[in-house]
Amino acid sequence: MRLDDDDVLRLLDPSALAPYPISLPMNLRSTTISREKLSKRYGGSPMDTFPTPSAHKIAEHGRRNFMCINLSLWNPNGPQVPGHGGLFFATDRKEESWMRASDGRPTVHTVFARLRSNEWLYLGQYELHPAPSLSAQQWCALSPYVRACWIKNICKKNWGTRVRARVHLRTTLGREPSRDEVESAQGSFAHVTPEQINDAFLNGDECIKTWSMKCVGYDEDFQREIVELARGG
Repeated sequence: MRLDDDDVLRLLDPSALAPYPISLPMNLRSTTISREKLSKRYGGSPMDTFPTPSAHKIAEHGRRNFMCINLSLWNPNGPQVPGHGGLFFATDRKEESWMRASDGRPTVHTVFARLRSNEWLYLGQYELHPAPSLSAQQWCALSPYVRACWIKNICKKNWGTRVRARVHLRTTLGREPSRDEVESAQGSFAHVTPEQINDAFLNGDECIKTWSMKCVGYDEDFQREIVELARGG
C-alpha cells in the first residue's frame, strides 16, 4: 500500500508534478537492466541506494551521482514512470549531504527504480528537495511490509544508529534529547527493539523524512546504452 494521492500532493513540491518531456520511443524507454550489469559497467555496489563508482570508472563514463530506489521495499511513492516526480524516504535530514553539491546547488542524480527482481528502470536526471515529514497517520498508511522493512533495518544498520540513540535517550532521560546529546551518544544501541522503534513512529517521536523528486532531464543516449547493455546478455 502506498500513500493516497491527496497525501502525495501535499508532500510533493508543485514543480515536480509536471512530467519531463521524453521523445524516446516507449519500447526503448521502458527497457530495464539488472543491478549486476549496471554495477559492472558503471561501478559502485549493486546493493547501495547511492552507489559510488571508483575514480577509474568515473574517468571511463563521466557519471558519478547514481541513485537506485526500491519501490517495493523502501519507497512505494517514488517515481515509477520516466520523467515523473515522486517521493524519496529517509530517516534523517543529516543525509542531505548527498543532495547538494559543494557550491550549494542541488545535486542532479541519475535515478533508477526497481520495478521487479533484477529489473531496474532508468527514470531520468533528478533533483531532490526537502519535503514535509510523514505524520504518524501517514506512517500507518504504508503497508505493513514497508513499515517492517524500515523497522528491521533501523534496528540493525549503521544508518539507523541515530534513531536508536534517540529512542534510547528518551527512555533514559525521560525527555526529548537534544541534537548534541544524540550526536555525542556512544555505542550502537543494538539493545533497542523493533517494538520500541515501531512505537516511536506510531506516537510521533520519530518520523520518516521525505524528499520531493523532480525530473530535470532525461539522457536518451544514456538509455540507448542501457538498452544495449540489457540486450547484450
